[in-house]
Amino acid sequence: MQLPSLVALRAFVVVGNTESVRRAGQELNVDHASVSRHIKALEERLGITLFRHDGRRMVLTEEGQRFHRKIRRAFEMMTEATAELDIHRRRRLGIFAVPGFAHRKLLPRLPDLESLMPDWQIELHTSLDEVSTDPRTVRIEIAFLDNPVSNGERSYELLAMPRIIPVANPRVRASWVKISRVEELLDLPVIWGDSSSFLQYWLSLNGVDEMRPRKGPNMPNMHLAIEAAIYGQGIALTNEVLIEDAFRNGDLMELLDTDTRFHGYYVSGPTPLWETPPLQLLRKWLLQLVQAKNP
Repeated sequence: MQLPSLVALRAFVVVGNTESVRRAGQELNVDHASVSRHIKALEERLGITLFRHDGRRMVLTEEGQRFHRKIRRAFEMMTEATAELDIHRRRRLGIFAVPGFAHRKLLPRLPDLESLMPDWQIELHTSLDEVSTDPRTVRIEIAFLDNPVSNGERSYELLAMPRIIPVANPRVRASWVKISRVEELLDLPVIWGDSSSFLQYWLSLNGVDEMRPRKGPNMPNMHLAIEAAIYGQGIALTNEVLIEDAFRNGDLMELLDTDTRFHGYYVSGPTPLWETPPLQLLRKWLLQLVQAKNP
């Protein structure tokens, strides 16, 4: 028997995934009538019924399910093989991270990553950098996001959803670390980071609404806000991932025992390369980096 065309098999896989000829057409960027013709031709070629109609849904038959599992896996293997060829050809890794994460987590441990991936040229940037990367560079991004959704272009993985906490340097301003209620923050200079709404949202989650704290210095990003707190210039509202070293060194102390969490650190990368060994290795290393606890 002559094998069905790859186009027809691809249409079959996508319809099986989406249970919709119309959505399959959108995903394949072709007219849905063309998808229907491919499915009909495939059923005639194989001599079996692959789908049954359930309202607007296209549901795989029992034979269709068995065939779909194997054909889908075949396409996955082709995608993986192509991705592995692609990623081994590139050998350049550009990591773009929010400034606080780039400076306080990645930069001190960059030699460890370079030792782990000795065949790769690793470039570290902040997400604020305007850099034209080489087309061969695999672009990885690390950002503080609210539940992003993976798609055909980029995949996301949660690294950590840390507590958001107010901190100060006890060596410089010992009286600041003695407060016991959130309301007392309003009498202290608070360092404004990259977004005032970040602070207001944290206050509202902790029962303080429509009240503005005493304003301290204004900093363009969380990294500089933390540095200003270490110098005793005010209270910084940050997350526990970024200040592990400062806690360990005694440069910063948590002011209140709160458990407020919103958003999280996500790593993202090109979906076709997401499951290749180099990116799996990088993702595992990043998870260990952010989830390691203070001694």
